[in-house]
Amino acid sequence: MEKRDVTRSDIEKILDRHEIRNASISSFPKSGQKAVFKIYTDESSFILKIYNVTPYDSINQAEFDHHIDPDEFELQKNEENQLYTLYIEREVNASKECSIFPKMIITEKIEDYSMEDHFYKYYFEELVEGETLNTSKYYREENSIEEIAVFLYKALGLIDEMWSTTYVHRDIKPNNVIVHGDEVKFIDPGLAKSANDEAITRTGFVVGTPRYWAPEQQGIQSNYNWTFKTDLYPLGLLAIEMFLPEFRNQNGPNLKDMNLVFKKWKEKDDSKESVDFFRTIINRLSSERIYRRANSIEELQNKLLKYKGGIDRC
Repeated sequence: MEKRDVTRSDIEKILDRHEIRNASISSFPKSGQKAVFKIYTDESSFILKIYNVTPYDSINQAEFDHHIDPDEFELQKNEENQLYTLYIEREVNASKECSIFPKMIITEKIEDYSMEDHFYKYYFEELVEGETLNTSKYYREENSIEEIAVFLYKALGLIDEMWSTTYVHRDIKPNNVIVHGDEVKFIDPGLAKSANDEAITRTGFVVGTPRYWAPEQQGIQSNYNWTFKTDLYPLGLLAIEMFLPEFRNQNGPNLKDMNLVFKKWKEKDDSKESVDFFRTIINRLSSERIYRRANSIEELQNKLLKYKGGIDRC
């Protein structure tokens, strides 16, 4: 069964359901099963997120295995659908429970939409103004240690706020970070995990974006005890990409090779302040061993304040 992308006609039908007409529509790059659209009307602007939850894998497997038991087939389809739905529910629940994320609007629940044998879920969300980190000033211009310290201080504040409600984002990456003026925000908490969530992740399931995921996100166990330390890891990688632009185009293993990164870091700036920043901040964020990462967000923030006037800008 071929996957079906959302069409403009689908979007217009969904908008019409909610009496939203004469809207301008622009799309973001598609990401996996999710399509995201920015909707403009005379009264407001907002986000529409549509997820394709059709169990294609199960259906395609059944097309090749003609002896599959019907009950087992239904079970597989339901499990696949449940995994996709869990992603959406986690995103919505995180936005309800954690104040840093955009809120659901227009509807009070996740809605269903179908076209022939293809099934979708959708909801509306507040529009977050700004640009993604990878299109912002941080990736367009040279960054000083001070500028990186300011960014990290603010991002750590978001991680601290998430963790205060027991949430771990697990997918912090450049296009999930929004920069608007001096503000930094996280979006897209579809992989956000609360310590109170039911443990239904399958053993061996990988979570996150490989380039930025922490080592513990690969081949996880269903009962893994997530903490804020998983979210520290990608922050260090983002800081490396800010300070050393050449790593933005290199493969993930190079970005995570701290010996290589430290060598290039010193080649750019071998001042005592720069080297100390790497050792006391970057290493405490992105150590491969989770027990070597910082035990306290506040401790890291306090260290960041001393770097070149950061105390005035944070």
